[in-house]
Amino acid sequence: MKHFILLCALFFVAAFPMSGQEQKDDAPKPQLVLDHLSHDFGTLAKGSNKQTHIFTATNKGDAPLIITRTKNSCRCITITTPKRPIAPGASAPITVTFNPTEKGVFNKGVELHTNHPASNLTIFVNGVVSD
Repeated sequence: MKHFILLCALFFVAAFPMSGQEQKDDAPKPQLVLDHLSHDFGTLAKGSNKQTHIFTATNKGDAPLIITRTKNSCRCITITTPKRPIAPGASAPITVTFNPTEKGVFNKGVELHTNHPASNLTIFVNGVVSD
């Protein structure tokens, strides 16, 4: 029982910092900024060649930026991101390729996850696939 009380007390001390103490996070952080967040491929013929667009990613932060993972909204999209960290102030290409295999209007998103969660972004590609 004594261990339980001690454990509870340690939890409250860790979870609720004392008033008057400010918690600062001055650690360097990366910041992902893109030249634009969407691209319109226009009208494409079903089964035509894959279409590619390049977004420019810039690290506006003060620590190296790593794109840790991506999440596509469909298999019709492939994405190529930098394999190495993007240095503060530097830029790198992010290539999004769309394969027009299904007829209809499309608006697809690609989530970019980085080593700093507040810097995650979603980019979109859209257009129309016709016969």
